[in-house]
Amino acid sequence: MKSLDKVDQPINWRKEIDPGPVLAIGILAYGGVHDLIRCMLHIQRSTFVPFECCIFDNTEDNRTNVKAVQEFGDQRFTVIDSPYNVGCSVSRNRVFDHFREKYSDLKYFAFLDQDVLVHDGWASDMIHVMEHYPKAGIVAWPQANIGNVPTMPDGLVSMVSSCCNMHRAAALIDVIDMFGFAWDERFFFYRFDSLFAQRNNQAGWRTYLCLRYFLPKVPWLKQVGGISHPAPNSGIKRNPKWREIRATSDRLYRQIKKDEGWEEYDPFNEIEVSEEW
Repeated sequence: MKSLDKVDQPINWRKEIDPGPVLAIGILAYGGVHDLIRCMLHIQRSTFVPFECCIFDNTEDNRTNVKAVQEFGDQRFTVIDSPYNVGCSVSRNRVFDHFREKYSDLKYFAFLDQDVLVHDGWASDMIHVMEHYPKAGIVAWPQANIGNVPTMPDGLVSMVSSCCNMHRAAALIDVIDMFGFAWDERFFFYRFDSLFAQRNNQAGWRTYLCLRYFLPKVPWLKQVGGISHPAPNSGIKRNPKWREIRATSDRLYRQIKKDEGWEEYDPFNEIEVSEEW
């Protein structure tokens, strides 16, 4: 047990980090080629560790995104061309499998939506958090805390949205070994991230926010540093059935929770809250 007035030592942002053989980055593309090109440009300019990026194209009606990646002129960027929209869970599983087969010693896997813009040092800062907290399975920027989930002073949370997450490969493999998959493919694009965060917790790992540039009293979505996400859920709302899928996913999430008999992880249960808090 630890008290909130005894938070861990601050992160040393200048310490050398070890990203492994490469930082594996995945992007989910679902239409909007200009968003994808901007996303790739920001990754290219602002990622200061060796990386490879695999784009999973979920666009059904044309190959504009595939062509854009092929013409981007950087061999670190590759594309998986899906013949139809398989959703968020399947795409993540396939991209992680792609990197896992290529690098047996992979350490970190970042996945982001095509409308997310990363800023200088975004990946290095997330890796710093991973290395500082050995049980961190997921690291995200504050903008991912769109549900205003209660947060510990060190950034420990129960779950985050999927807009830009970094995963520890060892944690992903533990989830796969325990449940047979990383992201549950019954979920198309809603609640898959909430369930994965719970699976991450059940496998003994934790989720942290990167608070290097955190501004007190500023809403989560308006935090600066790391990433920008101007229009959350814009990709989801391009699907004409998004309301129906959202309702179905909510029901499925509640049913899984009931059938398996678990409660959502609460970080406040792990600490002894001091009177000052």
